[in-house]
Amino acid sequence: MSADLFATSDLRLAAAEDFEFSHELTRSNMEAYVVRHFGPWSREIYTANFHKGRNYILWSGDARVGYVRLLLEPPILFLDDLQIAASHQGRGLGSLILQHLHQMLPRCGCNAMRLRVYHENPARRLYLRMGFREIERHEGTSILQRDG
Repeated sequence: MSADLFATSDLRLAAAEDFEFSHELTRSNMEAYVVRHFGPWSREIYTANFHKGRNYILWSGDARVGYVRLLLEPPILFLDDLQIAASHQGRGLGSLILQHLHQMLPRCGCNAMRLRVYHENPARRLYLRMGFREIERHEGTSILQRDG
């Protein structure tokens, strides 16, 4: 394992040159939800969010296939963003990342993992299947938590 607590051979800390990939992947996957609930996509908001967390790129061989942004605020690990390229969805990559992060909770001083998800996002079913439960419900989104 690398010096970074969350990194693995396939989940690596993002470098400056990974920003455009993460932006385009997130926009491709999430723009319709953002427009429906908040208005036009904003690169400025995405950029500010990118810089507030720890960013990781999921690799398959030499190809980038996903993006993860974490906010470590013990005792909570916030999964601020999890994006898988459409070409790699449905292969269990999201489940693997969620399980890896859950296993790392004690090592990072956390006892729970939280995330926000749009109600209509199909990923919500994955999160619930992986042991997350709804702890807050808002118009359009929910906060889900999985305890350590």
